[in-house]
Parts: sequence; C-alpha cells; structure tokens
Amino acid sequence: MSHKSILVLNYEFPPLGGGGGVAAHKLAKGFVQAGYGVDYLTSGFRGLKNFEVVDGINVYRVPVWGRKDLATASMLSLLSFPVTALLQGIRLCRAHKYEFINTHFVVPTGPLGYVLAKLFHIKNILSLHGGDIYDPTKKSSPHRHWYLRAVIRFLLNRADRIVAQSSNTKENCIKYYQPKKNIDIIPLPYEPFEVKPAARRELGLEEGIFYTVSVGRLIPRKGFDFLIRSIALIEDKKVHALIIGEGPERENLAVLAREVGVGERVHFLGQVSEEKKFQYLSNANVYVLSSVHEGFGIVLQEAMQVGLPIIATNNGGQVDLPVGSTIKFGDNKALASQVSNLANSKSTKSMKHETLADFQPRMTVAKYLDLDLANHDKSKKPVLTERDNAFFDLQVRTYKNLAHKYDEEQNRDNRNHRNKITAISEFLDIQDGDKVLEIGVGTGIHAQHLLDLNKRKHFDFYAIDISEDMLEQAKRKIGSKATFLCMPGEDLKFDNGFFDKVYISGSLHHFSNPELGISELLRVLKRGGKFCIMEPNYIFPTNFAAVMLLPEEAHMALMKKSNFKNWLGAYKDINYKIANFAYTPPFPCAFIKVYDFIDLTFSKTPIARNLSVMLFITGIKTS
Repeated sequence: MSHKSILVLNYEFPPLGGGGGVAAHKLAKGFVQAGYGVDYLTSGFRGLKNFEVVDGINVYRVPVWGRKDLATASMLSLLSFPVTALLQGIRLCRAHKYEFINTHFVVPTGPLGYVLAKLFHIKNILSLHGGDIYDPTKKSSPHRHWYLRAVIRFLLNRADRIVAQSSNTKENCIKYYQPKKNIDIIPLPYEPFEVKPAARRELGLEEGIFYTVSVGRLIPRKGFDFLIRSIALIEDKKVHALIIGEGPERENLAVLAREVGVGERVHFLGQVSEEKKFQYLSNANVYVLSSVHEGFGIVLQEAMQVGLPIIATNNGGQVDLPVGSTIKFGDNKALASQVSNLANSKSTKSMKHETLADFQPRMTVAKYLDLDLANHDKSKKPVLTERDNAFFDLQVRTYKNLAHKYDEEQNRDNRNHRNKITAISEFLDIQDGDKVLEIGVGTGIHAQHLLDLNKRKHFDFYAIDISEDMLEQAKRKIGSKATFLCMPGEDLKFDNGFFDKVYISGSLHHFSNPELGISELLRVLKRGGKFCIMEPNYIFPTNFAAVMLLPEEAHMALMKKSNFKNWLGAYKDINYKIANFAYTPPFPCAFIKVYDFIDLTFSKTPIARNLSVMLFITGIKTS
C-alpha cells in the first residue's frame, strides 16, 4: 500500500447497489490514481469475494443480514452494516495510518465513520448522496422523524467536513438538520465509458420507433409510473419507452403499463451490462428522468456522454446539470407534450455536453483533497462574519477604556503570569537569529518577562495587538526591543513561514474567530517552528463565571480541550500536545512555597488536573 492511505466506507460497491456505490467507486479509483492507497469497506453478498483488488482499490466486504438482491438494500441490511463492519474497520485503522476517512451516506454508514474517526483520531469527510437524508417517497425517510433527525444532526456536526453532491442536497440538509458546519458541494465524478457501437437490430429495437430511455432501480422514488402514464397520453404509437433496471416495483409497473394500454410500448429491459446499457442509450432518442427526487443523477451524465437530449423532473440535484427541459413530477400532460415535441422534431440527437469535462474524476478528487488540506491553504485569508466583526469592535472598545489602568486593576505583574511566560519560554527555546511573534501582546507584561528571560540572546521580536491603546502601554515597557504592529490575529500581515517561534498567552479567547487565529498562526510559522498557546480553561469555575458575566469574555467558552483538538487536529503537518496548567493565588508572598506544592500536587492528580485554571498547548510544525 502507498505511504498515503485513505479509508472509504460505503455500504455499497459495484455490482452491489446503485449510483452512490458507482460514484464512490470512481472517487476511490481517482484517489488511487492520485497516488493514495485506498481501502474500501463495504457490504458482502453471495457470490462476491470477501476481499479483492478492483482498479487498485483494496475492497473488503463484510456480511450483512437480510440483503436479498444486488440492486436494493433491505432495512435489516442497512442497520447491520455498521455493526458487522466495525471490527474490520478497527483492524484496518490499527494496521494503517489513514490520511482521512471518506464516509458515504450518513445513513447507514455515518455511525461507522464517526466511531472509527473518534477511536483513532482520523479526520472524517462525510459525503451525502441525497436519499440518505431526504426521500419523499418513503415513510422511513429520516427527515420525517425527529429522533432520526437528531441522530443525523449529531453525525453531521461531528464530521470534519460535509460534502453534498448537489445544491439541492445541501438545501435539504440545512432545511431539515441545521448543521453547525459548512457544507461543500462537490458533484459526483464521471468517467466516460468506451462504447462498442451496436445497431438497433442487434439490440432487438425497431427502426422508425422513437425511444425514450430511462435507467434506475424500479422503486417508487424513480417515478416510472409517472413515465408510463405520460407515454399513455401520447397518441403516436411509434413512441416507446425503454426502462433499464431491476427492483421490487417491476411487476406493479408492468401491470400499470398494461392497464393504461401501453404494455407493448413500454419495454422492461432488466439489469444489463454497462456496455449494453450504453448501447441502448446510444440508440435511444431522448433520456427521461421521471424521479420524484434525485440526489444528483449519474444517469444524466451517461445520457450527456452519448449526446441525448434530456427531459427531467425539477426536484433534486439534476437542476445543477444542463438538462434541456424540466417538468414538475406528476404533470403527465407536460411530460407527454415534451416527448411528443421531440418525436416530431427533425433533429433530436448529437447534443453537445461540454459540461462533462467538469466531472472528470481527477477534478473531483482534487476538490476532496483540497477539503482535507483546506486549513493548510496558506494563501487563503480568513473571512470574518458580521457577528465576528461585532465582537472585534467590542474588544477594541473595551481595551481602549481599560488600557491605562489594566495592569494595576488586574494585578498582572505576579508569580502566575511569570510562571506562564517561563513555561512558554522554556518550550520555545529561543535561539540567536530567531524571529519571534507574540499575538495579542496587550500591555506587554508577558513580552517584557520573555525578553528578560532571553536577554543574552539576539533575536527579532514582533508584538501585535488589535488595540492601539494597549500597544502604547507595551511600548512604554519594552521600547525598541520589539517591532509593534496593530492588526488582528485572524489576518496577519506577514509572509508564509516568516517566524521561527509564535505564541499567544491569554489572548486567543479575545479573538473574533479563534479557529481562524490558529490558522493564521500556523501559516506564518516556518517548517520546524514552535508555537505555544496559553488560554483559560473554560470549565474552571471563575472562568465559567466570567463568560456568564462579561460580554468581552464570551469566547472563553470556546477554550476547551475538545475545541483545540478539533482545530489543531485538522492539520497533518503539526505535532501538538494539550496540557493542564495549574496555578494558585499569587499572594500573599508568605504562602508561595505552599502554593507551589499545591500546584505540583494538582498537576499530578488525574481528575483534579482537568479543572486547572489554564490550558497549555505546545506544538511543532513538521512540514
């Protein structure tokens, strides 16, 4: 296996299942072509091997319960897959260091991806396929049940990235689940199939007949009953419909076709090979997508390849594609009219679909890899929301008023502040020639002590803050020993990799957006550089109270180990450690030795140390 590996989780893989499995297969193949090793964990079925290599992909199949055919999954098979796949997933994660997990379908695969990502601290990209969050034809669709919505919302918010295959899937996700995370839209990959030409007579098709063609599982959501009723309204008996696919509705649809008088004009071709499918597509006259709803519609990409004009319903991901005509589901007259117009047209084939180039697997793969490395994009400047900007303005106003009396009122020149900066200085290990940055220098108390501790060394020290008034106080303490700049930590005006050492002490929780602040910190840090972050621990009682009482301290609520793990865990090019930093009151001086003993005891007591006043995060940028 390649040194870079990805784990793909999907309950379906061809020949099992439908379009979601096909799309995940093509994406996994694209990862392989991009130089990654890929393990694909999926459902088993009779006649399929438990392990095989397909297109360079290591395919692992686990048994599921209650699956009766290749095309359609039963409820029992859906529920059993995360359970039966968990042990194999643990084995794979123990054996390989994956760059990330790509979990396809929040239902049923989402819980499996969540558990493996949590157990092994692997980033999880969750890909939504539409029907897993919204299927208007099913009473069991998750969007209809509050408890399923709650589970899906939980899984969405625990994923590192959420990917929707279309704008409609994204809209439904937001409408029914309100995830707190952003949703990226990446269309499904498409790899053109090399079609071996075949004449109509070889396929049993008649010359002079106008054929519509449709591909899909014979289930209610595909709306083939709508297609059949519309064909019945077309008086021209030379208009026929080809339906490719299998499923539980086949007999019902065949009965319907006979009942409405088009039993001989609607042809159920069953499950056919890829080659045969494209031969039918190439010999048809128009593609009809009659679905109640589609997450995306790979079949439309296939129709586009052979140049077929397309008529599609207007509810689903197909609206993102350049289809020729759209209609409302159930409007039989509109569909019949559209098909009749094309049947009477002199020219209905050889349509150009240049848009297919946008769906090349390498382009889709690149977008997924960009997602994984999004926080590493060092040319990317942070974007702040209006809410962030309002918080920024509050901080500037607050510290403009406090700057001249801040040190005195807060009693900041004490043992605890010296202990903090001593710990930071010891980790940074500043050397001659280093460029060192303090983000959020404030009145310069920490900077002054750091400079004193390293006074025998010759290095360049930079200090930034959002408050001109606080910087004036810092200049009075430090003078020419530092370069002072007024700028937000979320938008540093320095080149990539400019600094050898960067630290933040007690300022990150004043940022409008701490996550973006960390992104900028790592951007300006050079390879091999060290960083430190010392911040209040939200769960400590006085810190918790400050959040409740002081608006300017509201973001202290974000200073939790779990958030730092999420923020820093997104980066593969750093090694970091989160520790508790305990300290006791700085006075009276007679008790200092007692306090030192208490600090040491606190730091070594497993449960108590989690209630420390501060969190101390240290790290090295490895690449």
